[in-house]
Amino acid sequence: MAKLDEVYGGKMNRSEEEINLSFALNVFMRHLNIILITPVLFGVLVFIHSTYFASKEWEANAIIQVGKVGITEDKNGKAGLGAGSAEPVSVVVARMEHPSFVQSVVARPAFPRSKFLSEDELFTKSFKVTELADSRLIGIKLKSHSPEAAAILAQETVNALREIHEKLLAASTEFTKQKINAASENIRALKAEITTLNKQLKGHEWSSYDATLAATILNDKNTQLVNQLQTKQSLENALFNPAVTYPTQLIGGISISDGPVYPKTMQLVVLAILVGLLVGIIMVFAMVAFKSQEQN
Repeated sequence: MAKLDEVYGGKMNRSEEEINLSFALNVFMRHLNIILITPVLFGVLVFIHSTYFASKEWEANAIIQVGKVGITEDKNGKAGLGAGSAEPVSVVVARMEHPSFVQSVVARPAFPRSKFLSEDELFTKSFKVTELADSRLIGIKLKSHSPEAAAILAQETVNALREIHEKLLAASTEFTKQKINAASENIRALKAEITTLNKQLKGHEWSSYDATLAATILNDKNTQLVNQLQTKQSLENALFNPAVTYPTQLIGGISISDGPVYPKTMQLVVLAILVGLLVGIIMVFAMVAFKSQEQN
Protein backbone atom coordinates (compact mmCIF):
# COMPACT_ATOMS: atom_id res chain seq x y z
CA MET A 1 0.00 0.00 0.00
CA ALA A 2 2.79 2.38 0.88
CA LYS A 3 4.32 1.87 -2.56
CA LEU A 4 0.96 2.52 -4.23
CA ASP A 5 0.59 5.74 -2.22
CA GLU A 6 4.05 6.87 -3.31
CA VAL A 7 3.26 6.12 -6.96
CA TYR A 8 -0.09 7.85 -6.94
CA GLY A 9 1.26 10.72 -4.81
CA GLY A 10 4.10 11.31 -7.26
CA LYS A 11 1.72 11.35 -10.21
CA MET A 12 -0.55 13.83 -8.43
CA ASN A 13 2.40 16.17 -7.66
CA ARG A 14 3.52 16.10 -11.29
CA SER A 15 -0.04 16.71 -12.39
CA GLU A 16 -0.33 19.71 -10.08
CA GLU A 17 2.96 21.12 -11.36
CA GLU A 18 1.79 20.73 -14.93
CA ILE A 19 -1.50 22.45 -14.06
CA ASN A 20 0.33 25.34 -12.37
CA LEU A 21 2.71 25.77 -15.31
CA SER A 22 -0.19 25.62 -17.75
CA PHE A 23 -2.07 28.17 -15.66
CA ALA A 24 0.93 30.52 -15.57
CA LEU A 25 1.42 30.28 -19.34
CA ASN A 26 -2.28 30.87 -19.91
CA VAL A 27 -2.23 33.97 -17.72
CA PHE A 28 0.93 35.19 -19.44
CA MET A 29 -0.56 34.80 -22.94
CA ARG A 30 -3.94 36.35 -22.04
CA HIS A 31 -2.26 39.46 -20.61
CA LEU A 32 0.70 39.60 -22.99
CA ASN A 33 -0.22 43.13 -24.06
CA ILE A 34 0.17 44.44 -20.50
CA ILE A 35 3.47 42.62 -20.01
CA LEU A 36 4.88 44.06 -23.26
CA ILE A 37 3.45 47.57 -22.99
CA THR A 38 4.72 48.20 -19.47
CA PRO A 39 8.47 47.94 -20.25
CA VAL A 40 8.02 49.95 -23.44
CA LEU A 41 6.23 52.65 -21.45
CA PHE A 42 8.94 52.67 -18.80
CA GLY A 43 11.67 52.90 -21.44
CA VAL A 44 9.96 55.74 -23.32
CA LEU A 45 9.35 57.75 -20.16
CA VAL A 46 12.96 57.35 -19.01
CA PHE A 47 14.26 58.27 -22.48
CA ILE A 48 12.13 61.42 -22.61
CA HIS A 49 13.15 62.47 -19.10
CA SER A 50 16.83 61.75 -19.71
CA THR A 51 16.88 63.52 -23.08
CA TYR A 52 14.76 66.60 -22.43
CA PHE A 53 14.41 67.17 -18.68
CA ALA A 54 17.38 65.67 -16.79
CA SER A 55 20.26 68.01 -15.91
CA LYS A 56 23.19 67.04 -18.13
CA GLU A 57 26.83 66.94 -17.06
CA TRP A 58 30.02 67.31 -19.13
CA GLU A 59 33.45 66.27 -17.93
CA ALA A 60 36.74 68.14 -18.30
CA ASN A 61 40.19 66.58 -17.91
CA ALA A 62 43.57 68.29 -17.82
CA ILE A 63 47.20 67.59 -16.92
CA ILE A 64 49.14 70.26 -15.00
CA GLN A 65 52.90 70.56 -14.76
CA VAL A 66 54.07 72.03 -11.45
CA GLY A 67 56.37 75.01 -12.04
CA LYS A 68 59.99 75.18 -10.92
CA VAL A 69 63.16 77.24 -11.02
CA GLY A 70 66.01 75.37 -12.70
CA ILE A 71 68.84 73.76 -10.79
CA THR A 72 72.23 75.47 -11.01
CA GLU A 73 75.57 73.88 -10.10
CA ASP A 74 78.84 75.35 -8.97
CA LYS A 75 82.26 74.19 -10.20
CA ASN A 76 82.22 71.42 -7.58
CA GLY A 77 78.92 70.05 -8.91
CA LYS A 78 76.85 71.22 -5.93
CA ALA A 79 73.31 72.48 -6.53
CA GLY A 80 72.93 76.22 -6.22
CA LEU A 81 70.23 78.17 -4.43
CA GLY A 82 66.96 78.93 -6.16
CA ALA A 83 66.47 75.35 -7.32
CA GLY A 84 63.47 73.00 -7.32
CA SER A 85 59.68 72.93 -7.66
CA ALA A 86 57.32 75.51 -6.28
CA GLU A 87 56.16 72.82 -3.82
CA PRO A 88 56.07 69.00 -3.73
CA VAL A 89 53.35 67.39 -5.84
CA SER A 90 51.82 65.74 -2.76
CA VAL A 91 51.43 69.20 -1.20
CA VAL A 92 49.88 70.51 -4.43
CA VAL A 93 47.30 67.70 -4.38
CA ALA A 94 46.44 68.40 -0.73
CA ARG A 95 46.16 72.14 -1.46
CA MET A 96 43.82 71.63 -4.42
CA GLU A 97 41.62 69.17 -2.55
CA HIS A 98 41.01 71.68 0.22
CA PRO A 99 37.52 73.29 0.05
CA SER A 100 39.00 76.80 0.20
CA PHE A 101 40.88 76.25 -3.08
CA VAL A 102 37.77 74.90 -4.83
CA GLN A 103 35.72 77.88 -3.68
CA SER A 104 38.45 80.30 -4.78
CA VAL A 105 38.25 78.87 -8.32
CA VAL A 106 34.49 79.40 -8.57
CA ALA A 107 34.85 82.91 -7.11
CA ARG A 108 37.42 84.04 -9.68
CA PRO A 109 36.38 87.06 -11.81
CA ALA A 110 36.88 85.17 -15.08
CA PHE A 111 34.16 82.68 -14.13
CA PRO A 112 30.71 84.27 -14.82
CA ARG A 113 28.74 83.01 -11.79
CA SER A 114 25.66 84.94 -12.89
CA LYS A 115 25.59 82.81 -16.05
CA PHE A 116 26.40 79.48 -14.36
CA LEU A 117 24.47 79.67 -11.10
CA SER A 118 24.29 75.93 -10.45
CA GLU A 119 27.96 75.06 -10.96
CA ASP A 120 29.28 75.43 -7.39
CA GLU A 121 27.83 72.24 -5.95
CA LEU A 122 28.57 70.03 -8.96
CA PHE A 123 32.13 71.35 -9.31
CA THR A 124 32.83 70.84 -5.59
CA LYS A 125 31.39 67.32 -5.64
CA SER A 126 33.09 66.17 -8.85
CA PHE A 127 36.52 67.84 -8.59
CA LYS A 128 39.30 65.22 -8.41
CA VAL A 129 43.08 65.66 -8.28
CA THR A 130 45.52 62.81 -8.98
CA GLU A 131 49.29 62.61 -8.72
CA LEU A 132 50.59 61.12 -11.96
CA ALA A 133 53.64 58.91 -12.50
CA ASP A 134 55.89 61.85 -13.35
CA SER A 135 57.02 63.66 -10.20
CA ARG A 136 55.91 67.06 -11.51
CA LEU A 137 52.57 66.20 -13.14
CA ILE A 138 49.08 66.10 -11.68
CA GLY A 139 45.76 65.29 -13.34
CA ILE A 140 42.49 67.09 -12.64
CA LYS A 141 38.95 66.00 -13.45
CA LEU A 142 35.74 67.95 -12.98
CA LYS A 143 32.13 68.08 -14.15
CA SER A 144 29.87 70.92 -15.19
CA HIS A 145 26.40 71.43 -16.61
CA SER A 146 27.77 72.71 -19.93
CA PRO A 147 30.96 72.19 -21.96
CA GLU A 148 31.62 75.94 -21.86
CA ALA A 149 31.51 76.08 -18.06
CA ALA A 150 33.62 72.92 -17.80
CA ALA A 151 36.36 74.47 -19.95
CA ILE A 152 36.31 77.73 -17.97
CA LEU A 153 36.47 75.94 -14.61
CA ALA A 154 39.40 73.79 -15.74
CA GLN A 155 41.31 76.82 -17.05
CA GLU A 156 40.62 78.87 -13.93
CA THR A 157 41.77 75.96 -11.77
CA VAL A 158 45.13 76.08 -13.57
CA ASN A 159 45.27 79.88 -13.32
CA ALA A 160 44.56 79.85 -9.57
CA LEU A 161 47.33 77.31 -8.95
CA ARG A 162 49.76 79.19 -11.21
CA GLU A 163 49.24 82.43 -9.27
CA ILE A 164 49.96 80.65 -5.97
CA HIS A 165 53.14 79.08 -7.36
CA GLU A 166 54.35 82.35 -8.89
CA LYS A 167 54.35 83.84 -5.39
CA LEU A 168 56.15 80.80 -3.97
CA LEU A 169 58.81 80.91 -6.72
CA ALA A 170 59.24 84.70 -6.61
CA ALA A 171 61.94 84.60 -3.90
CA SER A 172 64.01 81.98 -5.76
CA THR A 173 63.62 83.86 -9.03
CA GLU A 174 64.63 87.18 -7.45
CA PHE A 175 67.62 85.60 -5.72
CA THR A 176 68.82 84.10 -9.01
CA LYS A 177 68.47 87.48 -10.73
CA GLN A 178 70.54 89.10 -7.99
CA LYS A 179 73.23 86.48 -8.45
CA ILE A 180 73.27 87.17 -12.21
CA ASN A 181 73.62 90.91 -11.58
CA ALA A 182 76.43 90.29 -9.09
CA ALA A 183 78.24 88.06 -11.60
CA SER A 184 77.81 90.72 -14.30
CA GLU A 185 79.30 93.35 -12.00
CA ASN A 186 82.24 91.09 -11.13
CA ILE A 187 82.85 90.42 -14.83
CA ARG A 188 82.87 94.15 -15.58
CA ALA A 189 85.34 94.87 -12.75
CA LEU A 190 87.64 91.96 -13.70
CA LYS A 191 87.73 93.02 -17.35
CA ALA A 192 88.70 96.54 -16.27
CA GLU A 193 91.45 95.21 -14.02
CA ILE A 194 92.79 92.90 -16.74
CA THR A 195 92.85 95.74 -19.25
CA THR A 196 94.76 97.94 -16.79
CA LEU A 197 97.29 95.19 -16.01
CA ASN A 198 97.90 94.54 -19.72
CA LYS A 199 98.59 98.25 -20.30
CA GLN A 200 100.97 98.38 -17.33
CA LEU A 201 102.87 95.33 -18.53
CA LYS A 202 103.33 96.84 -21.98
CA GLY A 203 104.06 100.41 -20.86
CA HIS A 204 106.75 99.88 -18.20
CA GLU A 205 110.12 98.30 -17.80
CA TRP A 206 109.69 95.51 -15.29
CA SER A 207 112.25 93.58 -13.35
CA SER A 208 112.15 89.85 -13.75
CA TYR A 209 110.55 89.41 -10.34
CA ASP A 210 107.93 92.16 -10.85
CA ALA A 211 107.08 90.90 -14.34
CA THR A 212 106.57 87.36 -13.00
CA LEU A 213 104.40 88.69 -10.17
CA ALA A 214 102.32 90.84 -12.55
CA ALA A 215 101.88 87.90 -14.95
CA THR A 216 100.73 85.72 -12.03
CA ILE A 217 98.20 88.34 -10.95
CA LEU A 218 97.00 88.70 -14.54
CA ASN A 219 96.61 84.95 -14.90
CA ASP A 220 94.65 84.82 -11.62
CA LYS A 221 92.34 87.60 -12.82
CA ASN A 222 91.75 85.76 -16.09
CA THR A 223 90.87 82.59 -14.13
CA GLN A 224 88.43 84.57 -11.98
CA LEU A 225 86.92 86.06 -15.12
CA VAL A 226 86.35 82.61 -16.65
CA ASN A 227 84.74 81.39 -13.44
CA GLN A 228 82.42 84.40 -13.27
CA LEU A 229 81.44 83.98 -16.92
CA GLN A 230 80.61 80.32 -16.29
CA THR A 231 78.65 81.21 -13.16
CA LYS A 232 76.63 83.82 -15.04
CA GLN A 233 75.94 81.44 -17.93
CA SER A 234 74.83 78.71 -15.51
CA LEU A 235 72.51 81.09 -13.64
CA GLU A 236 71.03 82.47 -16.86
CA ASN A 237 70.46 78.94 -18.12
CA ALA A 238 68.71 78.04 -14.86
CA LEU A 239 66.49 81.12 -14.96
CA PHE A 240 65.74 81.64 -18.66
CA ASN A 241 65.94 78.16 -20.20
CA PRO A 242 62.29 76.99 -20.60
CA ALA A 243 63.43 73.38 -20.34
CA VAL A 244 64.45 73.81 -16.70
CA THR A 245 62.55 76.88 -15.51
CA TYR A 246 58.86 77.23 -16.23
CA PRO A 247 55.63 78.32 -14.55
CA THR A 248 52.85 75.98 -13.48
CA GLN A 249 51.08 75.27 -16.75
CA LEU A 250 48.73 73.05 -18.74
CA ILE A 251 50.18 70.12 -20.68
CA GLY A 252 48.29 69.36 -23.88
CA GLY A 253 45.29 71.60 -23.25
CA ILE A 254 41.88 70.83 -21.73
CA SER A 255 39.89 67.79 -22.86
CA ILE A 256 36.10 68.08 -22.79
CA SER A 257 33.87 65.03 -23.20
CA ASP A 258 32.22 64.81 -26.64
CA GLY A 259 28.79 64.52 -25.05
CA PRO A 260 27.21 64.49 -21.61
CA VAL A 261 28.70 61.88 -19.27
CA TYR A 262 25.46 62.00 -17.29
CA PRO A 263 22.74 60.90 -17.65
CA LYS A 264 23.78 57.73 -19.51
CA THR A 265 20.56 57.54 -21.52
CA MET A 266 20.90 54.11 -23.14
CA GLN A 267 21.92 52.39 -19.92
CA LEU A 268 19.00 53.96 -18.09
CA VAL A 269 16.57 52.97 -20.86
CA VAL A 270 17.72 49.34 -20.78
CA LEU A 271 17.38 49.27 -17.00
CA ALA A 272 13.94 50.85 -17.24
CA ILE A 273 12.81 48.21 -19.77
CA LEU A 274 13.95 45.39 -17.47
CA VAL A 275 12.24 46.97 -14.48
CA GLY A 276 9.11 47.57 -16.56
CA LEU A 277 9.04 43.92 -17.66
CA LEU A 278 9.27 42.76 -14.05
CA VAL A 279 6.58 45.23 -12.95
CA GLY A 280 4.32 44.11 -15.81
CA ILE A 281 4.60 40.43 -14.84
CA ILE A 282 3.97 41.23 -11.17
CA MET A 283 0.96 43.38 -12.11
CA VAL A 284 -0.61 40.61 -14.24
CA PHE A 285 -0.29 37.92 -11.60
CA ALA A 286 -1.45 40.31 -8.91
CA MET A 287 -4.58 41.08 -10.98
CA VAL A 288 -5.29 37.37 -11.52
CA ALA A 289 -4.82 36.60 -7.85
CA PHE A 290 -7.13 39.44 -6.86
CA LYS A 291 -9.87 38.30 -9.28
CA SER A 292 -9.50 34.68 -8.12
CA GLN A 293 -9.91 35.78 -4.52
CA GLU A 294 -13.04 37.78 -5.40
CA GLN A 295 -14.59 34.76 -7.19
CA ASN A 296 -13.84 32.48 -4.26
